[in-house]
Amino acid sequence: MRDEERPMMRHAKWTVLSALVLLIVATAGGEPRGYWMPMTAALVLKPDFADTFTRSFARVAGTLLGAAIATA
Repeated sequence: MRDEERPMMRHAKWTVLSALVLLIVATAGGEPRGYWMPMTAALVLKPDFADTFTRSFARVAGTLLGAAIATA
């Protein structure tokens, strides 16, 4: 059972560390809505790299498509 817990604990640690770093960056940068940065990291990061890459790509593509539609 211990072997099953290690990947999830590693993922949890990386997610918390990423969210914390992004929260510090957002706060130090004076972002008025900086809470989106750590929240996005928590939503996008997955235990499997392929899932993380797919979600990240989809999120960026959706943002760019939405910006293009809103601009038009």
